[in-house]
Amino acid sequence: MLDLRSLVEGKLGLGDRFYLGAYAFYTSLFDPKRMNQRLGRRRRRLFEGRARKAQAEMNAFLRNFPEVKLNLGCGEILIKGWINIDSREDVPGIDINYDLRLPLPLRDDAADFIYNEHFLEHLAPDEGVKFLKECRRCLKPGGVLRVAMPHIKPVLDSYYKDELNSDLAREMGVKTKAELLNIGFKYWGHQWLYDEAETERRLAEAGFEKVEQKRLNESDYPALRNLETRIGSELIYEAVK
Repeated sequence: MLDLRSLVEGKLGLGDRFYLGAYAFYTSLFDPKRMNQRLGRRRRRLFEGRARKAQAEMNAFLRNFPEVKLNLGCGEILIKGWINIDSREDVPGIDINYDLRLPLPLRDDAADFIYNEHFLEHLAPDEGVKFLKECRRCLKPGGVLRVAMPHIKPVLDSYYKDELNSDLAREMGVKTKAELLNIGFKYWGHQWLYDEAETERRLAEAGFEKVEQKRLNESDYPALRNLETRIGSELIYEAVK
């Protein structure tokens, strides 16, 4: 496994924390008015250096694969023949441990295919567009991104159809339609739910021009067929760079 967790700012090592603390103390003695500004620059340089090192490690790692296929936000679903990337520490077998809210540690035009299932809805809309832009940057010309996630419609239907007797509602002890609706929007770390128009809008904002909705497990590309495994993957799109 390639562990890139050191790029997460909240996980500074003891040596880095000591270095920044000593620098802050030194700066406070000679230039207290600019201490925070100068400390911020040092901190950014530290992580820029880490980012360069991570990209070099990633480039070396990718040379082991004749075709670069990235399964981003994989969770427990590891796809054989793909590079499975997630920040979870409790899942054995992940190829790369990395926080996908950060810029992808890949050079431009590096990947043939990128796939994510039930991931995009866990990002705030601005984070989602940044993530999609990173996917486009990292794809080779002609490379394909496939996105699969829940559709907003069943969540709304659960309210208007009064599905308090559904298995989900009974299992969770739901008492009202409003509670059921809020569960669909807010539980499981959901940040933003999509329909067709919203998905196409965000992919366009990320720079994709060739965008097409797909059916479950179907694709014109053999590498992108039969990938969906999670319940509720009803909104599926492919976008070509």
